[in-house]
Amino acid sequence: PEDVELVQRSRSGWGSASNGAVTVALELELSDELRGEGLARELIHHVQNLRKAAGLAVTDRIVLAIGAPNGGPTAVAAAAFREQIAAEVLAADVRDGGPDERPASVTVSVEGEPVVLSLDRA
Repeated sequence: PEDVELVQRSRSGWGSASNGAVTVALELELSDELRGEGLARELIHHVQNLRKAAGLAVTDRIVLAIGAPNGGPTAVAAAAFREQIAAEVLAADVRDGGPDERPASVTVSVEGEPVVLSLDRA
């Protein structure tokens, strides 16, 4: 042991950690699917805050409209993860669209993009 020095170096784009005899390495590069899922999680967070601000009960079903710039990453993520978003926020329907006649509406920033969220009790 006095004559040998072990040094751990991670490859570019990877991270690693050791504890005793166990070493774990993770690829740190984010795929487009992971980025999209992150955007969907952020949308869910904003919708949950809007539900709370609107005074809805935890079990209330809603109709949700998401107005994001067409072709932008948030709009793409909202379309790709529409079912997951609906399940998480108890939405009976998730629609594309900007501000409308719904009683609860807010404009939020998601990755620098303005996104309009509108909801109503279903």
